Amino acid sequence: MTKLQQWVRDHFPETEELADSVMRQRDGENPTESNPNFWPAVNGLVMTGRCKEAKNLLNLHSNKDAAPIKALRLLLHTKPDIEVIII
Repeated sequence: MTKLQQWVRDHFPETEELADSVMRQRDGENPTESNPNFWPAVNGLVMTGRCKEAKNLLNLHSNKDAAPIKALRLLLHTKPDIEVIII
């Protein structure tokens, strides 16, 4: 983990809570992305380097096969490991 990623995790601990709330509030009736915490959780997970978890949330999007969501999922899947590049 880079120092920036650790700093973001330390200063924005609510990311985990946001992601958990999205997962808990899935009801099968409403699209997952209608949860007001959905996009803040995805953004927070990306900012803290937790791209796999962000991709998993995006997989729950009701329109996950739409071009923009699919492109974002692919980007998160293929992103380079920042720590390896820096070292």
